[in-house]
Amino acid sequence: RLVYGKVQELKASGPILQTEKGTVNGVATLDEEGSIPASQIPFGIRISAANMADRLTYPRNIDGMSFDGTTDINHYGICNTSASVVAKTATLSGFKLVSGAKAVIKFTYGSTATSPTLNISSTGAKAIYYKGAAVPSGLITANAFVELVYDGTRYNIVGDLAQAKINELESMLSVT
Repeated sequence: RLVYGKVQELKASGPILQTEKGTVNGVATLDEEGSIPASQIPFGIRISAANMADRLTYPRNIDGMSFDGTTDINHYGICNTSASVVAKTATLSGFKLVSGAKAVIKFTYGSTATSPTLNISSTGAKAIYYKGAAVPSGLITANAFVELVYDGTRYNIVGDLAQAKINELESMLSVT
């Protein structure tokens, strides 16, 4: 019966010839993953962008940035919040607030606020810390590029803010 059924199927649809495999308007067998083996794709066949594998099967987060292979990762954002406002904001496309998330923020107007917070891409305002303490007024100067890492609780400034220290020293020298 099984053989008879297969014979009937072949009669109805016709046999598949080896010369039809991998040809234009021909047929192809599938491998164990359900894909057409490269050996059966004829030379010169163009694959449209819609069929290309440019998206990761399993998207990942890299330093707090969504990555699925379709766009580049960019850790740079601009904070245009007034210097005196405590609640600073910036936008980073694809940003996720997770431990280890990194961002480089240009503070256009700096920060004269005591204990400022930063809210990146509406993920929630978090305190900005420098060397284990809340950022003091004036430490972040106008047009400073500040690298930050989120530790699960707050943003921590990476490295030294040398320019702020230079400005502080210069202002002290000009007073005397």
